[in-house]
Amino acid sequence: MAELGTGPALLRWFVALAGLAAVLGALVSLSMPMTLHVVDRTGVPIACGTGLHSDGETARHEDSLNHQQHQLVGAQFVVSDYAGECTERVVDRRWLAAGVAGFGAAFALGAYLAPYVVMDRPGRRRYVRADAGADSLNSYAAW
Repeated sequence: MAELGTGPALLRWFVALAGLAAVLGALVSLSMPMTLHVVDRTGVPIACGTGLHSDGETARHEDSLNHQQHQLVGAQFVVSDYAGECTERVVDRRWLAAGVAGFGAAFALGAYLAPYVVMDRPGRRRYVRADAGADSLNSYAAW
């Protein structure tokens, strides 16, 4: 990369850093545990696992208990679908992480590849600074 002090190089560096931070944040978010906003019979929030490994065992157990209570007692116990909510939550986390990681990777790659794509365009005229003693109208010369 070019010297860091120049404007475009500094901007590319920040864009690449932001892209890499987005990719890293997406990967970290997949390892964070997820729970539903509902508690089980013991008062503990129902765990759904992580974005990398879903674990809906507690949710399925609570669903089966609620289904049994609904059949035995009636409408006082509503049939729940905590396992479906957990699955939906895990899938949403994965899609969100994939989108953020994709945009981050595009920013990082774009920041690194942009100078090469722009410089190698066919038909591009390259200009160099002429000597310091030239007048202002002829201060740039085409290669």
